Amino acid sequence: MYVLINVSFSYKDDKVLNTIDLSIKEGDVIGILGHNGAGKTTLFKLLTGLVQPDSGEIEILNKNKKVAYLPHDNGVHEKLTVMENCIVRATIMGVSKDVIDDVLNKLSLINKSNHIVSKLSNGQKKRVALALVLISLPDIIILDEVTNGIDPASLEAIVNILLKLKDEGKTIIFASHNLPFVKRIANRVVMLKETKIIADTQLNDDFNLEQFYMENSKGEFINGCI
Repeated sequence: MYVLINVSFSYKDDKVLNTIDLSIKEGDVIGILGHNGAGKTTLFKLLTGLVQPDSGEIEILNKNKKVAYLPHDNGVHEKLTVMENCIVRATIMGVSKDVIDDVLNKLSLINKSNHIVSKLSNGQKKRVALALVLISLPDIIILDEVTNGIDPASLEAIVNILLKLKDEGKTIIFASHNLPFVKRIANRVVMLKETKIIADTQLNDDFNLEQFYMENSKGEFINGCI
């Protein structure tokens, strides 16, 4: 679906990604690992076309696939209600009200539909952001720090819906500092460090993700989070 060949990107004189080679195929569920500033958000912006590489090539193998992106700041209108946010997104995407109700039910948000987003908890706001992504009925889902600052109930709701999407064969590319979450969701992990991909491996039930991370990073590791 995506092939990145020798891709580099800089902000002014600051090299963020350097000669990245990455292939993403349909049905991949990829956890992107790396400390803050490793280039995860820039990689997502490159994949969504929000920025263009300084050099190298990004090939999109099936341009008919619909892509949806959840930025790390959620991308939600906080002065609107949950339902108003959803209606705006659904109108833009040409999606029916039935899809909104289905997504809100799956994320346990239907009882919050008339609540102003700014009054919700961080976990509920993150679920609203994910709802806006899913309302577009995407084939490729890109999630930037989807687990940051959320409560256990919100985390479980997000896990459940992502596992369903994984079973449906959706392509999911996400960043998270929560290694147990990554292990539950991903079938592959890619690690960024100092502008480069330093590891790319498939996951299985016996894979020790914590050891993998520590072997490829000298950063801190506390209670399963990085």
